[in-house]
Amino acid sequence: MKNVLCFLVLSLSLGAVSLVRAEAPAGLEEKLAELEAQAAEQPARLILFSEFRHFPFRKAPIEMEGKLRIWEGRGLSISYPEKRVGIVADDEGVLMRKYSNSGDFRQKSAGASQSDTIDLMKAAFAFDVVALEEAFDMEWQTGSDGWSIAMTPKDESEGKFERLTVSGKEVTVGKIEMVFAGERRVEIFPKEEIGLNGFSAEEERLYFREQVSE
Repeated sequence: MKNVLCFLVLSLSLGAVSLVRAEAPAGLEEKLAELEAQAAEQPARLILFSEFRHFPFRKAPIEMEGKLRIWEGRGLSISYPEKRVGIVADDEGVLMRKYSNSGDFRQKSAGASQSDTIDLMKAAFAFDVVALEEAFDMEWQTGSDGWSIAMTPKDESEGKFERLTVSGKEVTVGKIEMVFAGERRVEIFPKEEIGLNGFSAEEERLYFREQVSE
């Protein structure tokens, strides 16, 4: 939650529904509001996660460790330290970065289909209720073992991203699953979330877009 990661949510199966405020299933808006409020408590967040990428031609998934950084007003960044690659997504677009051992990086703008996919993921990870209402149809379930929300893009032309399911307990996200065309699937398991007031100058340089003074 573009290639990604950022991060979402929730009772008895009610089937696929459009999340329109007047017709939202009981409890869904309340849960989204809780998650949105929690996400807004700190101006910056660092989320450590494990990722498993499943492909139809591989018996075992590819395992990766990643870091998701979210910074109010600056967008989000996903990095995979072992692979030395990252994604920067903000209001200006999406950048794909490749890092060197020295700490430098090369970058390029993402393609249109990747950008569309990551924009949807940004809305989901930030629990941006307005954007979610506009972009997704949702299936909401809850039970004794927790909650889940399956989000399907309303626009079927949105590239290769087909479905995003977030599950967890109370206001803690335990698993994010993304399904792509071609029987590809990505599972993300958040491990630790750290609330911050911001990031260091070096982290800003590496994981966010450079700000240009006017």
